[in-house]
Amino acid sequence: ISSRGLIPSGGPINFTKWLRQQQPQNKKNMKKYLASNLYDKFLKEEVEPAIKLPFKNTALIPIVQDDQDNKHRTKVVMNTIESLFDEHIDPEIGDAKFADIWPIETVWGAIKEKLRGERFENESALEIRVAQEWKMFTTATCEQIMEKIPHRLKQLIGQDGEQIHKH
Repeated sequence: ISSRGLIPSGGPINFTKWLRQQQPQNKKNMKKYLASNLYDKFLKEEVEPAIKLPFKNTALIPIVQDDQDNKHRTKVVMNTIESLFDEHIDPEIGDAKFADIWPIETVWGAIKEKLRGERFENESALEIRVAQEWKMFTTATCEQIMEKIPHRLKQLIGQDGEQIHKH
């Protein structure tokens, strides 16, 4: 989420599909796990171009934030983040309770609520439906969500750092 709208604007990156595409043909039925080297590749191939595109030809600099998953904090991944993005928030600074603060959690919560109870014939149908809801978040809506961050931080402080919402 950004002041330029959701990134990428056409819909979220289907990470599961991308991960499946990384498997050799002869091992398509084997379960694929995301290790730091694969996450590093994902950042370079998918995340960086998606994040930088809306900021092209502007004076704005995107600030990248990731959660605290161990693979996001490995040396190889942190080095990649530092080389790809001028501004980023170190995962060590964040906290698991920041899910109450991160605007993208608001977006995913709203999409999940909209899709609750719907049935999908296949993954492609779900992906299309998610993209439809994703596109409903205008730049103005994203700005409004981001403007609520100070209020949410005050709530978190008022709760002595305890989680505000259940995700």
